[in-house]
Amino acid sequence: MVWFLSRHLAIARRDTKVRKKSRMPEEVMERLKAHLLQGHRPGDRVSSIRELAGRWKVSHWSLRTAQALLEKEGWLEIRHGSGVYAGRRVAAPAVGVFTAFDVFQPRTSLFHRLVLRASRQELESQGMAAEVYVGRCAAGEELPPEECGRFVFDAEAGRLDGVVLVSVSSHASWEEWIARLKIPAVGDRTPYDLDVPTDEMVREAVRRLRRAGCSRLALLGWGLRKVESAFCDEIARNGLTPNPKWIRGDLHPMLSGAGWEEFREIWTASREKPDGLVAADDVLFDEAARAILEIGIDVPRAMKVAVLANKRQPWLWPFPAVRIQVDPVLFGRRLARLLSLRMQGARLEPCCEKIPYEVAEGEPVCVALLGEQAGGRSVRGSRGEEQE
Repeated sequence: MVWFLSRHLAIARRDTKVRKKSRMPEEVMERLKAHLLQGHRPGDRVSSIRELAGRWKVSHWSLRTAQALLEKEGWLEIRHGSGVYAGRRVAAPAVGVFTAFDVFQPRTSLFHRLVLRASRQELESQGMAAEVYVGRCAAGEELPPEECGRFVFDAEAGRLDGVVLVSVSSHASWEEWIARLKIPAVGDRTPYDLDVPTDEMVREAVRRLRRAGCSRLALLGWGLRKVESAFCDEIARNGLTPNPKWIRGDLHPMLSGAGWEEFREIWTASREKPDGLVAADDVLFDEAARAILEIGIDVPRAMKVAVLANKRQPWLWPFPAVRIQVDPVLFGRRLARLLSLRMQGARLEPCCEKIPYEVAEGEPVCVALLGEQAGGRSVRGSRGEEQE
């Protein structure tokens, strides 16, 4: 019996060593990549196996295996009898910037397009070869990773050294796919993400309308429980009672006519009309604004408006509004910098950093100018703005 137990313990210890040994080359590969990205250029000589093994406390076998794998991917060039040198891939690491939404669809928010462009430009400014991948998600669709062919193929085939996930669909398999990735990833559904503080922005919008004398407030949004919760909480904090008939968030912004229909439901829900509107989605508000003009509501005398908006988006409506806005360019740059840190081997704690917002006035423009650019006048940076 004693012999039987000791035999099985020996086998278990051996299996544990084998498992640890099998994982070691992958860990060493990541350390080698980070080492190459810190000051090496193609053709530069890389530290010897003996030197790296002593510095990192790993075996020569693990380093040789990792070097052989990295040579296949173009990171290293092994010259027998001469040494190991940095490969061509070190010059410009390949990174992917991905969104599951079809940004060529005119109803897709400008936010996604601006974040994609800003992330790509920031990564390229750091010497990386960045490529943008665009999905084809339409209103209400939940596409799995397999439906995003070329991006998923490039990431799994080792053609990318890192990815920025601007937005993925809500399909459950995305989290599992991201967890299997062997390259650094930041953004949506990862432990390293940024957050637009929509709930705080809604609270700010309610406070602004209350200061302007509004007491009957309506909410136009989509699919975010925290938005409705923040709206109702802030109204109650100001001594008011929310009217459920004036809270609309059922239709996806990418559905044609969604904002127009939602606002008309708010306006025709009862004889009493709201004197303040919080629009928590810029795409929905574009159509709600058309409904406001069609009905003939006098803004701001009969109803005042506060909109959650993108800083870089022009204000094209012939009535004023308070804009609670975030900067998509800042969002994209920060995502890119987060990926850069991860690719350099920096040890980062999982985070979901909130992007600052500011308050601006959307100036009314002449109807004849619709379609031309007209900007907003900045009033106050309520949470500050990153200095570039």
